[in-house]
Amino acid sequence: MSETTSAPAGPAAGAASSKAVAARVAELTAAAVMDPAAPASPSGAAGSAGSAAAAGPMSGRRKQAARNDQLILESARAVFLEDPGAPITAVAQHAKVGISALYSRYGSKEELLRRLCAEGLARFVAETEAALADPGEPWTVFAGFIRRLVAADTSSMTLALAGRFTPTPAMFELA
Repeated sequence: MSETTSAPAGPAAGAASSKAVAARVAELTAAAVMDPAAPASPSGAAGSAGSAAAAGPMSGRRKQAARNDQLILESARAVFLEDPGAPITAVAQHAKVGISALYSRYGSKEELLRRLCAEGLARFVAETEAALADPGEPWTVFAGFIRRLVAADTSSMTLALAGRFTPTPAMFELA
């Protein structure tokens, strides 16, 4: 019997791959949003509670902060896709969080936009890396890659927010 080096097939393989891509997205995003001129936050992720989730079990406050961060990012995506010129207060209203919760994570609208775009770029890079490393049948791998990119809809953010913030040098490297 010969040994194979292919990845396991089925739903379990897809879930493991999704977790690996999500972890890689978090890693790439954290690196891309770091502004060398800005002081690092205690979490090391430039004003975001997003990397706290990867650090292990969280206390009640940290869980709430992570939920708020996710709500803010989802709301920012929805608000800025609809109106890229919307004020940051519209994001807080959409997320149903106080403006102080938003500003405690993101010091400015530009920083929030940078985070959104960095996540989209990181998602694209992580999905590309995963597809290139997948030993499966090429057409199946390619079709899955394209389906995941379409579902992630990273191009909408790119088109809506182009020119509205200053990318970090790490974002240029990632691109």
